[in-house]
This record gives sequence, C-alpha cells and structure tokens, in this order.
Amino acid sequence: MPLAWTVLLLLLGAAADFGRPNPADSRQILDAKFISLLHTYVLSQPTAPPPPELITILETPRARLLDLSQQEQTNGTTLLHEAARRKDLRLVELAIRAGADVFCRDRRGRSINDVAGKDDRVKVFLRQCKHRSSLPGFQVAHIVHRHEPQYRAH
Repeated sequence: MPLAWTVLLLLLGAAADFGRPNPADSRQILDAKFISLLHTYVLSQPTAPPPPELITILETPRARLLDLSQQEQTNGTTLLHEAARRKDLRLVELAIRAGADVFCRDRRGRSINDVAGKDDRVKVFLRQCKHRSSLPGFQVAHIVHRHEPQYRAH
C-alpha cells in the first residue's frame, strides 16, 4: 500500500475517533463533579440536605468508579464523615452502597465513628457494615431501616 494511502487511512481513523467520548475524560468529569458537590455539601448549613445531584450520582452504577473516600480540600473530611457528623443515615447508606470505605479516616485521623457523636443509629449501622463487610456476598441491602427520609427529587 502506498504511503499516501496509509497516512490517509490513519487520518480517517483519527477523525473517526475524534467524535467519540474518551472514557478517561468522562471519569475525570464525574470525579470533578463529585468533588464539587462534596465541597458544596460540606460548606452548606448543617441542617441542609445533601445536593440532589450528589444523591443522583450515588444512586448510579458509575458511583463505583469514584473514590468516595477522598478528602474534601477545605477541611479534609470525607463524604461518610460529613454524613455521619450530620447524622444523615440515608446518605451514609447510599455512600456505602456506592462503595465508600467504612474504615477511612479524615485529615485529622478520625474514623467515621469518631465524628458520629452520640447518634446510635449511625454507629450501629456502621458497626453492622464493618462486621458484615468481611462476609462473602454481603450487601448493604441486607440491613433494613425504617422511617428514614428519602432523597428523591419531585
């Protein structure tokens, strides 16, 4: 095959790939969006619910691609630490279902139980997740909750 044809075919192949989304770029965008939403949540009022977009991200299968244990830049807290501090059991459950590490530490070296305060519901839930996470086939869905608020946009 002449060199001109080879170059033309390479250029056409590159042009065909130009319009396709790059999975690495897509993951970076998702990661940046998560960090931004975590930052918004951390800086919001302690009684404010989490941003609806954050809930949407955690409910999607793509949430498993995120490092949910990464620390927020301002104060070094993680999503689980902030949700436990606010006693938001529903967000703690969503984060763990999405793959958050229940053994992670914040910038100060505190565990999630350390920041949960005296909220026994969060502590009991975390303890159940820690003990059951080593069992084969464990899923957070095996732990049942009642009377918890649902984060659904209407």
